[in-house]
Amino acid sequence: GYTAWFINVHNPANTRKYTHQEKYRAMAIEAERNLVIQLRGTGRPVFLTGDLNDREKAFCPLTAGKLMLAPQSIPSMTCAPPAKLWIDWIFGAGQTRFTTYSVDWTVKDRNISDHPLVLSQTHLAE
Repeated sequence: GYTAWFINVHNPANTRKYTHQEKYRAMAIEAERNLVIQLRGTGRPVFLTGDLNDREKAFCPLTAGKLMLAPQSIPSMTCAPPAKLWIDWIFGAGQTRFTTYSVDWTVKDRNISDHPLVLSQTHLAE
């Protein structure tokens, strides 16, 4: 009976063909932040996952003011990034609490993906 919003993104990466994509990643983060704010207004939990292709520059805008949490972070009004920062993220907002977090490198080691698999378990509150 619970419902939630899920957003999955892949923000621009710097590549040989497309260099200096920082401006476009910043624009994407701003749009994603605005969408999270809009969806939080519904009262339902919001999850944002994906390859953001940034570490602290992705984490800080999405968690500032306790907008969202990552499973490996602590609530912060400013920016309190976790010790290890990846480019693949899971964020949650609203009535949700993360209970687990892990990074599975076997998918990368076996050449199934060029990234590790980021996993988390969460509980939705009423």
